[in-house]
Formats: sequence, C-alpha cells, structure tokens
Amino acid sequence: MTINGCMEVARQVSARSDVPLILMGYYNPLLAFGIERFCQSAAANGVCGLIIPDLPPEEAGPLQQAAQKHGIAITFLVPPTTPGERIAQIAKIAASSPGSFIYCVSLSGVTGARTELPPHLRSFIARVYGYTKGFKLPVVVGFGLSTPAHIAEVTSYTDGAVVGSALVRLIDQYAQEEQVEAVKSYILSLRQTRGG
Repeated sequence: MTINGCMEVARQVSARSDVPLILMGYYNPLLAFGIERFCQSAAANGVCGLIIPDLPPEEAGPLQQAAQKHGIAITFLVPPTTPGERIAQIAKIAASSPGSFIYCVSLSGVTGARTELPPHLRSFIARVYGYTKGFKLPVVVGFGLSTPAHIAEVTSYTDGAVVGSALVRLIDQYAQEEQVEAVKSYILSLRQTRGG
C-alpha cells in the first residue's frame, strides 16, 4: 500500500470512528514521502499517533518536531530485553510527545497471535513501570495478544493492550462485505472482557 492509499484509509476510518487512530509503519517510506508532508497529511486525515518500530528514539527528533507541530504523538517500543537505563531514556523522549505512551513488546521476535502470554510478562511490565513512573506515561502491551483472556490479564496490570496481527488475520478470513461486522464483533468481545 502507498502512503497516499494509507491516508485515504485513515480518512475513511476517522470519519466513522471516534477511536484515536495510530499508524504503525517503517521509517524509510515516511522519510521518502517527506516528514513534514507526511505529518501534515496524517493530521488532515485523522491520525493522532505514530509507531515507527525501526526509528530509535534518539534519532526521532526531526519526526517528533513535525509530528508535534501537527498534533501527532510518537510512541516508541520497549522490548523485554531493554536495559533499565534505556527504558528511562525512552520514557524521557516519549514524555516530550504529548499523547504518547510506552508500548511494551510482550515477547522477543516477530509479532503474531499467540495462544499463551509469555511467563515473564508481568515482571517485565513491573520493571518498565519502575523506570517510567516519574513521567506519567501510560504503559500498554502488544505483540501476540489475541484473546479476551489475554486482554483481561494484561489490562489487570497495565494501562492498555494492543491487538494487531489477530485483526489482520481476521480481516483476511472474511469477504470484504463481511469484514466490518467481523472486526466489530471481535473488538466488542475484547472490550467486554475488561468492562468496556
């Protein structure tokens, strides 16, 4: 998909929903498109946040400046192998981006729905909170979450959960005219688990 195509989808989604829209993608296409142009287009099409997994926080200055100018938050990933000092550094940079949060990656490796959550997850999250508490940033978990039970567990000790691959897989399973209803039903099942 092209960036212009992505912006068209963002426009359509934001026109139908009050849920904040956050785009996740790689930095190179955004850089080739033009940072300022990308942020301006994203804001005009209802995007309120960006997650760029391959952009280290200490190299995100130009993107953060353009994003802030257009009211877009930048969120950084924190994998379980991240040293404590690095977590604090990421939190400090994220705190300078209003609306940002700490996105904890539940496992090492690639994303994708899993049947069980990693056994280390709760202690990893406690460690992240230990290094981020002074910054008042929400801490959420993603990667591998796919069931109402996952959401219930994770939201019992974090500020939120991110579901991505399971949604993509669900969309792939349905004909285009059935996709909206399938996604809506799935999201409602996840929301009801944690009381809305």
